[in-house]
Amino acid sequence: MAAGTTGAMASTLQTDRHISVEKWPIIVEFDVIPDRAEDFVRMFNAEFVPRSRAESGCELYELWRDPGNPSRLTVVERWTTKSHHDAHLEAKWFKEWSPVMESYQAAPLVIRWMEATELASVQVCRP
Repeated sequence: MAAGTTGAMASTLQTDRHISVEKWPIIVEFDVIPDRAEDFVRMFNAEFVPRSRAESGCELYELWRDPGNPSRLTVVERWTTKSHHDAHLEAKWFKEWSPVMESYQAAPLVIRWMEATELASVQVCRP
């Protein structure tokens, strides 16, 4: 059990997987043109997701949709280091596909670089 955890919270924590505060988690929010949302999802899942996941340092790369607003999509990313994410942004394929991605946007991207809280940096919960 992790130091500083007690009771019900402690019982849900596993000790075999750790996330370090050194990780580079990112949330990217897209508002896409509503009548192009399905095309965007297909394009993004076909081009961006597999290529990003194949890159060195990519630990998580997922596209999520807001159920109340199908044209609002969020990419949840986690990179081993900032340098890995920087290399992702500089990849030839990413630079070639970025204008295509931008053509679907109804508004500018919102990018949030996150940092782990102390508890999040300790362990990952599993059912």
